[in-house]
Amino acid sequence: MSPSAPVIEMEVPPRAEFVRTVRLVVAGIGSVARFNLEEIEDLKLAAGEACYAALSALQSSQAPVRLSARVLSEGVELRVGPVSVEGSTLDWPPPDSQVGLALVEQVVDELSLESLDGGRWIRILKRHRNLEYPV
Repeated sequence: MSPSAPVIEMEVPPRAEFVRTVRLVVAGIGSVARFNLEEIEDLKLAAGEACYAALSALQSSQAPVRLSARVLSEGVELRVGPVSVEGSTLDWPPPDSQVGLALVEQVVDELSLESLDGGRWIRILKRHRNLEYPV
């Protein structure tokens, strides 16, 4: 990951109706990264399902869902979470998110769970398909 790549961050309340806002922001990020429409749709799907997984994993918490994005030369990297906080147990993937995250695995290049800032986060990397237009 390029340390010079700017980071785009946002927080939304832990309610499903705000996932649409995340998807709209991610579409704009995909456009900046010069993704084609299919790649943007894949990125939106991935971000939305990651948000639903975070909401499902932290049902009892009132903490916001956070998104961090970087436009890299090879594509876009997203982090969504936290899906658990330090010291909590983690049922991964959350039962109601298994199908959605399995679908995400089919449309992105990397999907992983990582420890960061005292919590666990979903990390997504979507690479350019058309390397003629990297940022």
